Amino acid sequence: MAEFGFFGGTDRGVSSTVNYIQVLGIATLLISGLVFVAADIVVDQHDRATTEGLTVVGTQLAAEIEATDVLVRSTDSAGTVERTVDLPTVSGGRYAVSITNTGGSTYDLTLTTSESGHSVTVPFVSETPVSAPTRVEGETVRITYTAGGSMEVHDD
Repeated sequence: MAEFGFFGGTDRGVSSTVNYIQVLGIATLLISGLVFVAADIVVDQHDRATTEGLTVVGTQLAAEIEATDVLVRSTDSAGTVERTVDLPTVSGGRYAVSITNTGGSTYDLTLTTSESGHSVTVPFVSETPVSAPTRVEGETVRITYTAGGSMEVHDD
């Protein structure tokens, strides 16, 4: 008579099936863990690339504003100075530019992405007052100075 149950007989057929299911379960856990870790790494890389890109663009625009300030101060104050600056996209997206006076001739240029809300602030100095009367969103911006006024940074 064959014995069935936990304490006797053979259960080899069950053990190979159980082992197979356990191996599949462990492999699934390992692969899903790797996918989650890889996704976090990709998101972190994207965040760093966005921040670095905004910093580069902010530095470029701040340098253009400072160069326009030098040009305004070196020309006759009765004239008009206008410069167009083409800015690249950052991480395939657009960003907004705002300018704040932090006291005297020191300003903060803040770039904020539309999608993720990343923000970078770049300080710059301008003897000529600078303003961005509206939130600038565009790949091409215009820096305009009209005699006796201030420089304005606006969309082209």
